[in-house]
Amino acid sequence: MAETIETESPALSEIMQLESKARSALTAAGFKVDYFSVVSINTLRKPSISESDLVVMCSARLGQTRLIDNKRCTRI
Repeated sequence: MAETIETESPALSEIMQLESKARSALTAAGFKVDYFSVVSINTLRKPSISESDLVVMCSARLGQTRLIDNKRCTRI
């Protein structure tokens, strides 16, 4: 997802669609998704139209294990 944001520079509506697809893919793979969001690295809120410094944040459970990952990315 971070690579898609960096190489394709999607609009905010497209980022929201990517979030939804990622949640669905994780769920289909057996994960229970706590959250999956692309947010501003400065505010941790949904990015503005012109904001380029973002972070992909994800937390999901697989059985008893909780996995957390964050990936910084720059939308050009």
